Amino acid sequence: MDTNTCTDIDKCRTLYDIMWTCLTTIFVCIWVSVHPNMPPQPEKISPSWCRLMMMLVALIAPEIMVAFAARQWFSAKRFSKEHKISLTHGFFYSMGGFVDTEGYPIIDEEQVTPLVLAAMKAVSEADIEDKSKRDALAKLLAVTQILRVVAQSLARWNQHLAITSLEIATVAYAVVTTFMWFFWMSKPLDTETTIQIAVENPHSTQGGTVAWFHTKDSWNAMDRFLGMLLGYSQSFDTRNLKNVPAFFSPPQDWQRVARTAFRFECAVAIAFGAIHCVAWNTKFPSMAEKWMWCLSAVVVTVVPVALLVVWDPYIPLPDWLATAIWYLAVFAGVPLYVVARLFLLGLPFTTLRSLEPAVLVNVRWEIYIPHL
Repeated sequence: MDTNTCTDIDKCRTLYDIMWTCLTTIFVCIWVSVHPNMPPQPEKISPSWCRLMMMLVALIAPEIMVAFAARQWFSAKRFSKEHKISLTHGFFYSMGGFVDTEGYPIIDEEQVTPLVLAAMKAVSEADIEDKSKRDALAKLLAVTQILRVVAQSLARWNQHLAITSLEIATVAYAVVTTFMWFFWMSKPLDTETTIQIAVENPHSTQGGTVAWFHTKDSWNAMDRFLGMLLGYSQSFDTRNLKNVPAFFSPPQDWQRVARTAFRFECAVAIAFGAIHCVAWNTKFPSMAEKWMWCLSAVVVTVVPVALLVVWDPYIPLPDWLATAIWYLAVFAGVPLYVVARLFLLGLPFTTLRSLEPAVLVNVRWEIYIPHL
């Protein structure tokens, strides 16, 4: 019998099975990985809507979310280490969970006086966790789905069975969101209630890592995009905001922290593109779609490498070469990167219209069971 042809309905899978498995895996991975900051106080936007917006960013540009998670983890870790407080307290501080008597977030080191710090330490880690909506079942489901998709993809590769581009994209999302979940493991999830520190504290203008769509300054669109991409510190006035912006993390040493987070961002983007390159020899319905997939995967892999080479101080380059690579990467590479990511979002679905028979053949798991 031809093992690459689906002739037995009991040993075959359907297009619905493939789509359901992949889409639920991507959704669950993003759902359990995204940990938003505190929602607006008082509520002007639904917390669920804030979460959905963050999930949309994670779907379109997961590497940016990984960098944001890394920056916030570094901030929480530093706060926890310097003030001898738990990492959960550090995250709660970084996400705008501690507020003063007037409801304004305490997010700057100058506000953390000995009295404020003592009040923070008086709040137990359990009290913060009680405000969190951690769902162990959802995380278990996500881990199960990730292991299932990865194991099935590896088994299909081992048994020389065809695999769809949607499954490859799903594996890429599973890998990337794992990094996001790792950095935010100790961050309270879906916390909607702040903790008031009963100490009078003057307001001051703060700076933080803010997404371009939250700023209202004179930056142009490219500068705002690069600010979110690279982690530039942009300023906002907490006297006019009773919540931190969605992509806020407390100001830090850009040379030490933001560069490290940017390296994570580039590494994740390279891994994301490299996984898509696995589909290089996959059969596509048309040559046009095959070339669009291959070129998009190469762009998504190469552009982060160029940005990493330019911005990494440990890679010595002549000034003229670094400048040339920088302008080429920003003004040509970044737009191409965005277009390539859009192609990689759409192509996994367009290619499902014509599947080769081997795609529908189920994995023979019994061959991995030792026979006595």
